[in-house]
Amino acid sequence: MADARAAWSRCRARASGRGRSGRGAPVQTDAPAATAQAVRKGPVFLYVEVENLDETMGVLKDVEVVMPVRTTFYGAREIGVKDPAGHFVTFAQTGAAPQN
Repeated sequence: MADARAAWSRCRARASGRGRSGRGAPVQTDAPAATAQAVRKGPVFLYVEVENLDETMGVLKDVEVVMPVRTTFYGAREIGVKDPAGHFVTFAQTGAAPQN
């Protein structure tokens, strides 16, 4: 759980504009110009596979859920959230047992 919490904290720090340096560097100065331009174009959609979705959801407090937990036809259990910068992240645990 500590790993999931740390990863989400890093994601939130980057989304808030603190950048990897932690000194408030926005993506425009913390990334190459081409990357910064692509980020300004709109939200990003990420699909992240996790080992334990329940553990991951435990650290997603105060996060806007845009897709409630579901089990897909291909057997993945997923939840979709919107990060502070407006990007969409789907966390998925593959091989999850089907919900009844």
